[in-house]
Amino acid sequence: MTNNFLINNFKHLTTSPENVEQLKKLVLQMAVQGKLTAKWREDVKTQGLASPDDPNYNAHALLKKIKTEKEQHIKEGKIKRQKPLPPITDEEKPFDLPDSWKWERLGNLFTVKSGKRIHAADYCKDGIPFLRSGEIGTLGRGEEISNPLFISEKKYNEIKKKFGVPKKGDILIACIGGSIGNTWIVDERKFYYKDGNLVLIESLDSLNTNFLHFYLKSHLFWSNTILNATDSSYNALTIIKLNNAVFPVPSLAEQQAIVNQVDKLFTQIDQLHALAQKRLNYREKSAKALFSKINHAENDTELQETWQTLTTHFHPLTQSKESVKQLRQSILQMAVQGKLTAKWREENPDVEPARELLKKINAEKEQLIKEGKIKRQKTLPQISDEEILFEFPERWEVLRLGDLIRISSGDGLTANQMDKSGIIPVYGGNGINGYHSDFNIKDRHIIIGRVGANCGAVHMTKEKAWVTDNAFITFHSNLIYQDWLYHILIGLNLRNYARESAQPVISGQRVYPITLGLPPFAEQKAIVSKVNQLMSWCDELEKKIEKRDAYQEKMMQAVVKQAFKTEKETVETE
Repeated sequence: MTNNFLINNFKHLTTSPENVEQLKKLVLQMAVQGKLTAKWREDVKTQGLASPDDPNYNAHALLKKIKTEKEQHIKEGKIKRQKPLPPITDEEKPFDLPDSWKWERLGNLFTVKSGKRIHAADYCKDGIPFLRSGEIGTLGRGEEISNPLFISEKKYNEIKKKFGVPKKGDILIACIGGSIGNTWIVDERKFYYKDGNLVLIESLDSLNTNFLHFYLKSHLFWSNTILNATDSSYNALTIIKLNNAVFPVPSLAEQQAIVNQVDKLFTQIDQLHALAQKRLNYREKSAKALFSKINHAENDTELQETWQTLTTHFHPLTQSKESVKQLRQSILQMAVQGKLTAKWREENPDVEPARELLKKINAEKEQLIKEGKIKRQKTLPQISDEEILFEFPERWEVLRLGDLIRISSGDGLTANQMDKSGIIPVYGGNGINGYHSDFNIKDRHIIIGRVGANCGAVHMTKEKAWVTDNAFITFHSNLIYQDWLYHILIGLNLRNYARESAQPVISGQRVYPITLGLPPFAEQKAIVSKVNQLMSWCDELEKKIEKRDAYQEKMMQAVVKQAFKTEKETVETE
């Protein structure tokens, strides 16, 4: 039941790298609990192979065989007799094992040892590789080591003759620092390893090296051994801790069955993840191509056709919030270019052109200068043909951003200076970052992040607010529809105009020369209405994605719960 539950839900759980790693950890946990081979054991029993005296099918008989072989090796002087390890208590057993399995301490099965001391004077420019803890993870991933250390062939042979060297099938495990727990199954290559940093677990013919390796990578080993390998000074996985680690021992034949099943499931996980990623990349690429086509449509007919294609197929095309984010950017780009209101202009051919609106704005500005309420700004250069990046609608007017707005820095206010009991929102470049009892603006204003990571970010304040000196306050004529200007400033991607340095900075000198199209006031309102409608649609898409992600998380938790049930609970469930 557990195995089928996991496999049946792979397709829902293999869309992200995080889930893939989690699934593999769950597979390993189920492997060392005997849950992957429940049917295998049933088949063995049905076939009459489950003899309690056969080490191939019963761990109790296997352990007797290993003990006999170990005594013979001690007698022959191949290994030394170890100090007896304490019996395993019931409290140390994290879950129930199948009847044919048995708990044993790792040190009663394997010889666990460290390397012999190699001094810096023994290092060579070339020769036999000398491994350190950080390199074990590299080898475990099948990658080559960069800048390895070496010892001479002569030194290697001396160690081999006197102490022995690692052989194929042994396992090295990193024991200190950030590499702790990294493992590598030794291959045919000649090498030696740093004492203290690495510990060698010598392989046994009666125990499958790959099964041991799965155990060393499992949650059981990590939670019971590695996560408890911390003292007051540093992390260390010692030989004593490894010897005392509790190890679930299946029969020899079942060990191989488990290895086969894990390999099969890992392959399925990787294949499903690769397929999911391929589909995701195709969908994202297709969606991005449509966004680009919308932004660069040459005429209204092409725009409407592309938009229809996108809206019809967007749900199957997108699988991430990033796609919705791109769609939002495309919507704003279309707003900037007047592509959202092509049909509106057809239905409203008699609207006063924007040049008349601009005349009124300029007249109002001159009056304010005459009354001393604002200062005359530096004249901006005329717009060249090269600066007009796309064709604006006929009744629009091309101008510079500085013709529409003035910006002024907010007032300094540190977190310590804020009155925490106040209800007035405090705005910085990232939006609201606290509350205060005083305000420095009393009407809604558009603010622009001035410096740092939020440079160029655009926000709309509440009616009363405090704007700090991390943001610019935007001033504009009431003849401009504020919500239109807000969307347009976002669509202009002001961050692209920042002065790049250690601390990105934006200024009037940077943003005032930006060219844009000014629509008639009535069309500004129509644009905002359309943008709000489409952004609402994007909100719904994001909710669907969040719902899907929540479902995947729920499924993952269900798999986790199922995988970590005790054998007794599993039997009762089934």
